[in-house]
Amino acid sequence: GVELAGVQTWWKAKSREQACVEAIDKFTEAGFRLVMYTVCVTLSVVVLYKSPFFWNTKLCWQGYPYFVMEADHRLYYLLEFSL
Repeated sequence: GVELAGVQTWWKAKSREQACVEAIDKFTEAGFRLVMYTVCVTLSVVVLYKSPFFWNTKLCWQGYPYFVMEADHRLYYLLEFSL
């Protein structure tokens, strides 16, 4: 059969290896999120900065519910909601 000491040694080695992989995965995911959110915020400022309702939110309700959205705003919201 299998000795208990051998199983314990194997289990400890596997646990250490898994902890290292998890740390690398967490670091990679955190880096991805940093890049993704930085790009999203930059894109939102670039796209929405030139719109009049960015400065005056009362304009959001003008013509509601028949507000005609510009193409770049539509693309921005499509990308933002897809994430």
